[in-house]
Amino acid sequence: MTNIRELEIRGPFIIEDFNTEELDKNPPIIQSKYLQFLSVINNKGRIDPRHLAHLLLSCENISKLSLDVEIRRLPEYPYLFSNLAYIKLRR
Repeated sequence: MTNIRELEIRGPFIIEDFNTEELDKNPPIIQSKYLQFLSVINNKGRIDPRHLAHLLLSCENISKLSLDVEIRRLPEYPYLFSNLAYIKLRR
């Protein structure tokens, strides 16, 4: 599953849901160089921008990002989105 190109995450999450036991890293599916499209959908509350930033730090090749979440602000790390060509924000 490390060659997957699109990933959709539905529902509330905390960063511990994605961490592996080794050094609090995201799992290989998130770190994959092949992952190009990430969609995060959460109808059950707000997502912590720090959790979203941690998730996106491993997504180096994301060119499309779709966020259907309640969030006060996007993560403040400009380098997170260096390859981003398309972003969809909804909520």
